[in-house]
Amino acid sequence: MKTYLLDVLNRYKRFSETLDVKTILCNKSWLIFNDSGEKEVYIFQEDGSLIISFAGKVTHATWQYLPVNKSLIINSNEDAYMLHPAFVDENLFVLQQDGTDRFAFMIEEKQSASFSPRSLTELKAYFEEKERKKIQEQQLAQQKALEQERISRQKAAEQARIKRLEDEAERGWEKEKELILENDIELEKIKRTYKRRIRIWHLLIGISILGLIVVPILRM
Repeated sequence: MKTYLLDVLNRYKRFSETLDVKTILCNKSWLIFNDSGEKEVYIFQEDGSLIISFAGKVTHATWQYLPVNKSLIINSNEDAYMLHPAFVDENLFVLQQDGTDRFAFMIEEKQSASFSPRSLTELKAYFEEKERKKIQEQQLAQQKALEQERISRQKAAEQARIKRLEDEAERGWEKEKELILENDIELEKIKRTYKRRIRIWHLLIGISILGLIVVPILRM
């Protein structure tokens, strides 16, 4: 398994600790990226055996995943490696060689029809494009958050304006009620005064009539 230096991965390494490495690896045929043009395939079996095919030549090896330090141990007849999962997506599973900045790139064979980088430059471009899209998504998310904040502020301002208008209308109605009540009280006073005057007028008329009747009688 050949490893490569790729600086962009130091900025873009991403592997969730919740992912099950065994589930990712097992029962799949992995193409190992290399710049030799030779086809190299790794098949990880659940029993810890590993089949390696390089240009059609098969080697039997073993593998083991150690959760304690999140390392993948590969033992072959010639070498043994300690690797750490560094990145996984729908196309790639990337392993970092322990203690180095070197990486091995594994491509699930069924994905090779749509994703088959032939050079380190193509791999670098792949990660740079992912990084560009990630930054773009972050910027869009930030813009969306700012727009949402603007809409929230606008909504709050509109609600405050409506509340202010409602309060002003309420205060106006209270003043109007007070004025109406004052007018009602004043009108009631006028009515009472008018009634008193009518009663006095009726009394005066009654006295006058009585005087007209009584005085002639007295003169007789």
